[in-house]
Formats: sequence, C-alpha cells, structure tokens
Amino acid sequence: IFLKLEEQGPLTLYNYFYTNDDPHDINCDVQENHYILQKSAEPLKCPKIHFFRKDMVKYLSDCPSIAHQIQTKQLKRKHLFTIVQRYNESCGS
Repeated sequence: IFLKLEEQGPLTLYNYFYTNDDPHDINCDVQENHYILQKSAEPLKCPKIHFFRKDMVKYLSDCPSIAHQIQTKQLKRKHLFTIVQRYNESCGS
C-alpha cells in the first residue's frame, strides 16, 4: 500500500494504491487507485463508490455551495480534485 498526498488544505486528498497479488484473483498484480479525504484533524474518510453523491453531500454539509453542486450532479466522483480545491477555496477556514 502506498499513500500519496494529492491536495493539502482544510480538506486534504490522498491517493492510495496497492497491488492485488491474490493468487486466486484473475486480475492478479493489478494496481488499483483509491482516494481518501481528511478534514483538518478528523479521521480519514474513504468516499463510497456506489453512493458517492449521498455520502459526499453529507460529509461536505458544512459547505452548502459544494454540497449543492454534488447533489445536483454538477460535480461528480470524477471531479474529486475539483471538489477538494473548491472546498479549500470557499469553505476551508
């Protein structure tokens, strides 16, 4: 497992990836990327893949403008870097 700092601020974004070396897995030795968020000194948060919108609206409820953009699908999971940058610019105090 490797953890890389992608964006630092009041909302920090980390990228972690690991190599799946399970001998029973057909996709052996495939590297997979995942993202982890952290607000200030709070615990790490791994955004849910299948319920990303609902999960992130709740997690970022302290920033209504970003939460609204996620709720209305203006920002999606593929925009995670943008979400973090906008949060840090607008709400990260």
